[in-house]
Amino acid sequence: MSKKIILRILIGIFLFIIILLASMPLVVRKIAIQNSKEWIGRSISLEKLKVNYFTGTIKLIDFKMYEANDTSVFVGFDTLIIDTEPYRYISNEIVIEQLYLKGLNIYVAMNDSSFNFDDLVVFHQSDTSVYVDDTIPGEPLRFEFSNLELKDAFFTGKDLTLDKQVELSNIDFFIPFISWDQEHKSEAGLRFDFKNGGFFQSNIDIDPMGGDFEADVKLNGLDISGYDDFVAKYVNVGSFSGITDLDVKLVGNINKPEEAIASGSLQLKDFELKNDDKPIVRVKKINVRLTEANLAQNHFLIDTIQFSEPYLYFEMFDSTNNVVELINQALPPADSLEVNAVEDAIGDNSSSELYYALNNFIISKGIIDIVDRRTSEPFKYYLSELELYTDSITNTSSWVEMQSNMVLNKRGKLVAEVGINPSNPMDFSVDYTITDFMLSDLNIYSRHYMGFPILYGDMYYKAHTSILNGKITSENKLIIHNVELGNKGGGLYDLPLKFALFLLKDKDGVITLDIPVRGDLKDPKVSFGKIIWNTFKNLIIKAAAAPVKLLSGLIGADPKDIESIEYDYLDTVFTEKRQ
Repeated sequence: MSKKIILRILIGIFLFIIILLASMPLVVRKIAIQNSKEWIGRSISLEKLKVNYFTGTIKLIDFKMYEANDTSVFVGFDTLIIDTEPYRYISNEIVIEQLYLKGLNIYVAMNDSSFNFDDLVVFHQSDTSVYVDDTIPGEPLRFEFSNLELKDAFFTGKDLTLDKQVELSNIDFFIPFISWDQEHKSEAGLRFDFKNGGFFQSNIDIDPMGGDFEADVKLNGLDISGYDDFVAKYVNVGSFSGITDLDVKLVGNINKPEEAIASGSLQLKDFELKNDDKPIVRVKKINVRLTEANLAQNHFLIDTIQFSEPYLYFEMFDSTNNVVELINQALPPADSLEVNAVEDAIGDNSSSELYYALNNFIISKGIIDIVDRRTSEPFKYYLSELELYTDSITNTSSWVEMQSNMVLNKRGKLVAEVGINPSNPMDFSVDYTITDFMLSDLNIYSRHYMGFPILYGDMYYKAHTSILNGKITSENKLIIHNVELGNKGGGLYDLPLKFALFLLKDKDGVITLDIPVRGDLKDPKVSFGKIIWNTFKNLIIKAAAAPVKLLSGLIGADPKDIESIEYDYLDTVFTEKRQ
């Protein structure tokens, strides 16, 4: 055979190989599209498939995987580039120099408890083929991955029953290098934007040899409004809004993720919770600084919890109030809670004794708007400039002290010191002083219960109250200036209040009372309100029934001198003492 023929044959083979390699992507693309439903359970489309055999680069352009209806897009992307080094597979190494995915678009829809990918799960679970590895054991497979990047991804999650959806945009993810035996830490980063504003960002450093990792997770400017419909499917708390910032650091080992230790901070700004379109809770800013959270050891250290400019709307009804009702509707029914599920959630952590510590708990510039609808007309009261500060609290603390002060209905002032037993919150004590309190603020209560309107008067009140083991002990000092009542009209109770107040006044028109209150709250027939009311009622009745002692204070005389005054029938003028 001549050299020319051999050369022509070689050229022909070479051209055939070139044509085959050039047409291979077109053939593979067409076969993959035609058989996609049979192979992976869904139809696909692919605009272009390019292969560079010299550099080992594969490029896919405009890929789409459709829904089961073959029209809507389930998953798609603009560009996928995989740059490999195929020759290194000979030495049992898989090397990817670049994996670049741009414009990934995922759509997940939920209808009750079913999802739009359930058919894919069933399809792949139905594959009962068994893979038998008959290869000869050899060197372990090595890998090196460089420049793994996800760019401009977009995720949409839709709840079809609510007709609401969550969108995450501009999702970016980057890992510069990973290998099975690298000596230095791997670095990875992920970032995406939320539709309502804000972004999520994370960075992680991993030591592949030892498994140690450090991760920083940041959530910035997330607007939580619009997610209330999703939350309402599980917890009925009403509508809410606010801006969230979260910064968390995790340190641990990938082989023991449950032993990771977390620290960081949480900030919630302009939070508002509404129920029936009525604001119940508002907070200008909530700051939480976490020093350490060790779930494995049940060890939790919190540096600060601070509420800035909180607002609470508190509405009282005959047997309940709006806060209790909100909690009750948020909690699941008691019969739906399973003890076993709770025990499983605790898991092995139950073997570690819980330890917690809170260094600072602060409330500043708080407001409480009170409406009592138990009276004939709504009683409204306004507490403002609420300040509260606590010393450190731990699970070993037997007593915690708190200091607080507030403005009462824009006039009076209250200063209080509260002590409480953290292990039994029903054991507490409170010392407080009220000054510049206007009695006319209680006009609605006075008219409703006793029928007397309060025209004017102010009050100074100092009290020490403690409840220990259900026993209430309260010492109260009350000083009332210039109190005047209007004419009686109605009222639930017929008490001689006007006469009693007249008797209780001294010669300067000041009423000074020391009122001890005692009771046993363990008695089911006794309540705190009843104890206070019965003490007050008995005081009024006693004053009116035995006026001599009180009148003696009014005129500055000895009670024995006014129990009886004797007159001679010839007397025509009162003596000074009789007068």
